[in-house]
Amino acid sequence: MISNFLVEKYGKMVLTTEQTAEVFNVTVEDVNIMLQAGELQGKRLGSQVRVSVYEIEKILSGNFDKAIDNGSKIMYPPPPQIEFEENIVSEEEYQMGYALGSVFQNSTRGTWHFAYYYIEGGLKRRRVETCQSEQDARHRQRVFNDIRGETVYQPTQPAVLRNTPAKTNRKHLLEDYLKSVLEVYIKVNVSNSTRKFYDNTAHYIVNGMQGVYVEDLTQREIQEFFTGLKRKDGKKVSPTIQKSVKGLLNRMFLYAVDENIILKNPIGLGVKIDKANRKRAKAKKISMDVLERVMVAVRGSDVHYQIVNTLLGTGMRIAELIALRYENVDFEKGCIFIEEAAKRVYEDQEFEGEETKNVGDPKTLSSIRVIPIHKSLLDMLAGMRANNPNAKLVFADKNGKMRSYHSLRWNMHNFWNDHGLGEEKITFHRFRHCYCSYMATAKVPTEVRAALMGHLNDNVTDDVYTDVEDPSKRDAVEKYFLHMKSVFEAV
Repeated sequence: MISNFLVEKYGKMVLTTEQTAEVFNVTVEDVNIMLQAGELQGKRLGSQVRVSVYEIEKILSGNFDKAIDNGSKIMYPPPPQIEFEENIVSEEEYQMGYALGSVFQNSTRGTWHFAYYYIEGGLKRRRVETCQSEQDARHRQRVFNDIRGETVYQPTQPAVLRNTPAKTNRKHLLEDYLKSVLEVYIKVNVSNSTRKFYDNTAHYIVNGMQGVYVEDLTQREIQEFFTGLKRKDGKKVSPTIQKSVKGLLNRMFLYAVDENIILKNPIGLGVKIDKANRKRAKAKKISMDVLERVMVAVRGSDVHYQIVNTLLGTGMRIAELIALRYENVDFEKGCIFIEEAAKRVYEDQEFEGEETKNVGDPKTLSSIRVIPIHKSLLDMLAGMRANNPNAKLVFADKNGKMRSYHSLRWNMHNFWNDHGLGEEKITFHRFRHCYCSYMATAKVPTEVRAALMGHLNDNVTDDVYTDVEDPSKRDAVEKYFLHMKSVFEAV
């Protein structure tokens, strides 16, 4: 789909006017004219305008009443003959096209596409993907044909269900087949951080099963693989990583069964992995009296007060706070626009202890949201901006760079210990839990709390770009701050 292609290219769900102009192949002035005329919907934050990739997809896919001509002679071509979506097909068409991956070029736009058939939820489907180039499309076709084998169904042949693997002389190397499954099935419609997670997990499988064929693997060999699974430094991998590796292997084998490459999943119920020694405790809200002690403690430190006050006053995730930019704070309308989050890579995921800081999409698509903020918090942020007018990041370190989650966590951990709050086990996420819990206590409706927290279903709609002044959200924030008055004013 066009939106997925744009997210992969630009790394975010909303684009600037410059990026939007690049997509439409027009000037920024033309985009501004379209925004003013209402032909393109966007969200303005101060001097910045953002356009949703779904809004762009709606126009490029021809989902509008008539072609756009805004006086600047901007004419968009008619919608393509092949829609960018998945279509349910009949059993006969599926059987005839099962082993075929077709490549074609859209003559109107000049884009290259790759189409294939697959099964999902018991339904036969045909999917058309937009590729970066003809070479990319041909590569996907080769990968796809390697998965399916060499059997090709001709339209003149009767449609027969295949209950046994296709009889071909070709076997499938596990590392090649896993890569194909990741690209064709698993890494479709996921964020960049999720893609990296799958790549890191696949790294363990590929290193431990080089030269092995999917058809030859037995349950015993898979168990031996997990028994000897180690990190690069020779240490045994954690139970969490073992669980991720097993889950990816299981999905790969299920696709192999579905594609008639193997008859059954060799993992079954017999493969065992280590279990974690401890269970992660669920985050609990912090009591009001402890919160008052927390606010008294942090008032003696500007940085700690600013971080805690923002987390408790907005319900933001710590990764969203670390990546927050001043351009995403609308001081006129009193709100914060969440569109980015800091990403982390841990030692069990390929980089052996090195923590990298990247900015990407929030945790889920529904996390892209607008949060109204109380006047007291807005005044604090305005003061921070006045003290450092050239800063881009709201919570940058002393060098103006993005803070490290690891160092920030330990800094706060030591701060709590130094102020007699160590036994309370206060974490960043517990402030988010407080935000949600005490809003419920303040009688804020569930759907409003969900919207503020970013807990809606993963369907981003135009509401995200038009709800800055939503009275229900603003009223919820006022109720929350009134309920928490003794905490925010604690001295």
